[in-house]
Amino acid sequence: MRLKHTDWTILTIFLTAALSWSVIQMASPPSLRVKIWQPPIVKISNSLESIGLNSATYEELLAVPGIGPVLAQRILDYRKEHGSFKTIEELNNIKGIGPKTLEKLKPYLRINP
Repeated sequence: MRLKHTDWTILTIFLTAALSWSVIQMASPPSLRVKIWQPPIVKISNSLESIGLNSATYEELLAVPGIGPVLAQRILDYRKEHGSFKTIEELNNIKGIGPKTLEKLKPYLRINP
């Protein structure tokens, strides 16, 4: 497929604008750069402490390796609908958590009253 002359012109203008924006961003002091929103990152401590599955907040669940925003919300929704978790294996009932994922999550979670 061959591009027409106008297609090349548009492509050249677009690439020039993108390159210019990148150069301006790199040359600008950090305080003037365009800030790209990123979700807050909450890190779990390096200690061997685990979080209580029945009292964990959304932010605490996000700190667990392997749990993202969608899975954290599903866990909270499940807990709200079914009540407190009796066993960690109940997580298998949540969409997105299978046996392999459960094994990865177990060291970080515990059942609390």
